Amino acid sequence: EFETSMKEYFSQDRYLRAKISSANLAFNRERNKVKISYVIENPIRYEFIFDGNQYFSEGHLIDAIELEKVIGATTSFAPDLADRIRKAYLSIGFANIAVDYKEKSFIKNFKEQVRFKINEGIRVRIRNLDVDGQLSRPSKYYSQFIRDNSSDTVSLGYYNRKDLETGSKNLTNELRNQGYLLNKVMATKTVFSKSKEFSDTTITLDEGAQTIIKEINFTGNTEMPGTDLLSHMSILPGSPLNQDELESSIQSIKDYYHSVGYLEMQLLNENEKLVTFNDSNTEARLNFQIQEGPKIIVAAIEIQGLSQTKVFVIERELSFKVGDYLTQEKLKETTYRLQKLQLFSSVDIRTDAEGTNIPRRTVIVTVN
Repeated sequence: EFETSMKEYFSQDRYLRAKISSANLAFNRERNKVKISYVIENPIRYEFIFDGNQYFSEGHLIDAIELEKVIGATTSFAPDLADRIRKAYLSIGFANIAVDYKEKSFIKNFKEQVRFKINEGIRVRIRNLDVDGQLSRPSKYYSQFIRDNSSDTVSLGYYNRKDLETGSKNLTNELRNQGYLLNKVMATKTVFSKSKEFSDTTITLDEGAQTIIKEINFTGNTEMPGTDLLSHMSILPGSPLNQDELESSIQSIKDYYHSVGYLEMQLLNENEKLVTFNDSNTEARLNFQIQEGPKIIVAAIEIQGLSQTKVFVIERELSFKVGDYLTQEKLKETTYRLQKLQLFSSVDIRTDAEGTNIPRRTVIVTVN
């Protein structure tokens, strides 16, 4: 407890490189008294001085340099702190920020002084943000998307290179979800005004061709008509190929099967050959290879792991009974209700004959 208190003291009072040794115990001859001693290494208190900061207060800069991350450092951390100050300014549009530092030791006073000289420069406003290249829509659509999906700094009209790169990546992801699978940012060029107050950025984009879903086919769905499966999907023939919606549709099909008792349904080609393209990548065909498995019926219920709890305590919490179709929802509800009793450290529900075509199964409920 004492060592923990000392470490907190070091942190609060900026003894950032100080370390306390393990306790050294010295007993008297009768061993009824003990002297506890510690050795403190690098008991140097740090002082930080900021010159030239007008936009940020000293308190804000202290927060920005994140002193808690340098506690216990064995080498000079001033370069890292200067870089954090620089990044704090860059993040809000001070593209010309310069930060220098100077360290000074006061050995007799056990003090180390770090003075940061900050040249903030001008906070750069975005004067023009243009997108050109092979595009299907007006340039303004793309540039506005980047402004709205980069950062608060960019949306407020201030320049930040990394944020604009983030906005460009978000744009390419959005275009892929619209079916432009091969879109790519070819180049980004930024020119600053002579006063360094404004920036003009041009992003060259090759949008590529849009991929449209030509057809959707199902094989192996002997019990579920294709029209039923399509009704649970968010993508349809004639719509752009949207990767996010495709993944959502795959999960929806699985959930639909599981909800009516086909707990072991599998999509055999989920990771390969589900989508095929024509030579120009303008058309896609979706081929779902389904293995439905049996529609599982509860033939019997077996409860395992009980020591003191009575069987009826488990049985009254079951969401299924003999003769029911076993669904994912019933399994989740039963698991939740058993865990809610707070009588067991674990709850496991499974069936016998897993992975077979046998529909009538014994449901095994195991508690510990």
